Amino acid sequence: MKLAMELPTAYLAEYSPLCDIDFALAQEVLEDKAYAAFYKKQSAAGRYVILDNGFHELGHPLDLKSLAEAAELIDPSVVIAPDWLGEPEKTLKSFETTLTAFKPKWPVGCVLGGKTQEERQYFFNAVYSRTALLCLPFKEPRLDWFRDLADTFYSYRWPRIHLLGVNELQELADFRQTFLANGVNHDYFVSVDTGKPMKWAIQGTRLTLSKSLRGSTTTRLAKQDKLTPTQKADFLYNTAFLRKYV
Repeated sequence: MKLAMELPTAYLAEYSPLCDIDFALAQEVLEDKAYAAFYKKQSAAGRYVILDNGFHELGHPLDLKSLAEAAELIDPSVVIAPDWLGEPEKTLKSFETTLTAFKPKWPVGCVLGGKTQEERQYFFNAVYSRTALLCLPFKEPRLDWFRDLADTFYSYRWPRIHLLGVNELQELADFRQTFLANGVNHDYFVSVDTGKPMKWAIQGTRLTLSKSLRGSTTTRLAKQDKLTPTQKADFLYNTAFLRKYV
């Protein structure tokens, strides 16, 4: 699957080439001119750039006006519509509103939701043919969600799929096998974003299969502007290690 990483603004030019696609946080686009300028350049060069609505970092998504302002600044490949964890009806309505407001200028992605299998099936059936990116949320049992959908909609053409964040390395390996079993080209149609290689490097930790990826205390990576040589080496190691699983 294609890899995107959350990176400090000061190191975007240096480390973005290690990624297959780009993942820009809308709140950082609005607050950091250098950050916005970098992703605008990436978009202009034909790079696939996802503009995220900020829910994971802020605890709430940016409103449509702010999200549109961020999109104007970087002209992304796709914008993830505002979503609310555990509120599928509100999220689905938001997707519809964003789709109307943003298309055809920017393709719109949505975050899958539903408290029951039936709700998730309804949600997926409502968006699969119109969403430019189907995002699977970080804090839900998303592998089980996808398997349930695959059992029901096995004859459907899947939209492009994006995993919001990395839980554990084993989950990535299990996703790869599941995608292969269901005819999803995970090398092209699936992507994942994460800040963990950099976050753990800043804390002086190298990834291993036995180590949980949870628990990093590093926040707001965009502002981390003074990495030591050791932290840089650990980041490169962590990125190479992660690539074994994506």
